[in-house]
Amino acid sequence: MRIILNGPPGSGKDTIANHLEGYNSFEVYSFKKHLIEIALLTSRVDYIDWWKRYNDRDLKDTPWDVLGGLSQRQYLIKISEEWIKPVHGESYFGDILAHEIKYEEADVVISDSGFDAEAVPVIQLGDTLVVYLYRDGCSYEGDSRSYLSPSLGSQTVTVHNNGTVLEAMHKILKAASDGGLKRKGE
Repeated sequence: MRIILNGPPGSGKDTIANHLEGYNSFEVYSFKKHLIEIALLTSRVDYIDWWKRYNDRDLKDTPWDVLGGLSQRQYLIKISEEWIKPVHGESYFGDILAHEIKYEEADVVISDSGFDAEAVPVIQLGDTLVVYLYRDGCSYEGDSRSYLSPSLGSQTVTVHNNGTVLEAMHKILKAASDGGLKRKGE
């Protein structure tokens, strides 16, 4: 089973993914993994320094002189939209991720989808649930990402994540089960 979490910043994607990993034996993947690797290589920022700032929501959006005055979010967007996608195509990061998880023996949760072209290669692998996460006060305003198109050919569920992480996980796993998706090894 593959679960793609889709929601704006702050909607709980990473938190839910980490709990699925810890409580339900999912492997966590992200579309941004290779994008961040490229950012680290091109900026020459120390790995620890990068993640210290990146995991602080305010600092992640603050201009940083080592990135030419761009914030980490702006730098990642620049790499993706100006360097990688014009040369390698809109689905580049999705193609890489689909290749990585194609033969994964564990269930997979992807914590950060926001572009249709990235999601399609993973959805085409089959056995995939797209979870639209909504949370009060969270939106895509000012973000280059958005909710995935419901026409991508995958099963979908909408989860209002205004309760506990366990409640959100329960809704997601129930929707997957009700949709006929099977856990690995079942």
